[in-house]
Amino acid sequence: MGFHHSTLSRILRRRQRLTALMTRALGVSLGLTSRDISEAYLHESGRRVLDLVGRPDFQPRSRWLAMMAGIPLDDVNLVLQRLLQSRRLTMINPITWIKEGC
Repeated sequence: MGFHHSTLSRILRRRQRLTALMTRALGVSLGLTSRDISEAYLHESGRRVLDLVGRPDFQPRSRWLAMMAGIPLDDVNLVLQRLLQSRRLTMINPITWIKEGC
């Protein structure tokens, strides 16, 4: 797969972030389509954003989410749109966000 076994182990135990580049490399190694790779990346990014929403220091700002999740700002905005459309995230008002069905 092109990754050291310890790197894969840390990723699986969620001790290391899976970057877009790493997702693409793993997807290619597994023979996935570009669409499947993109969906996997967005799913993982969505999980990271939802994890942040529940934190006591949560700040409802895209830039803060991007910095804390380690994903590009454009991807954060795309993920937020998908989470809202799928109703996995609800924005009650500008400062109150609620995770749904996670």
